[in-house]
Amino acid sequence: MKYCTKCGAELVDEAVVCTKCGCIVDPSFQMQQTQKSEKESTAIGILAIVFGALGGIVGLILSIVGICIYKEPANRRNCYIGLGLFIAWIFIFIIYYAVIISTLGTTIPYY
Repeated sequence: MKYCTKCGAELVDEAVVCTKCGCIVDPSFQMQQTQKSEKESTAIGILAIVFGALGGIVGLILSIVGICIYKEPANRRNCYIGLGLFIAWIFIFIIYYAVIISTLGTTIPYY
């Protein structure tokens, strides 16, 4: 039997977390959890840039999701880039359609 270092509760030998206070009692388990949290996937940020550059709504969605879930600044920056690219496409489409609408009222002379 082993004991919790925080509250002193008696634990089984295979215990990783104290059942009384929730403290992690196995240092190797804590190291594994730290290593997992350090390795954030960059997939959402990269996909946000790709789809944002293509002007798709998927880029907007991935950017927002990535901004909400990522903790590392580099990954969040990728999501902001994807969001910026999507917004740039929106402005391009607005200007494009404004030009098309403004030319609809003009007549083309026939010679």
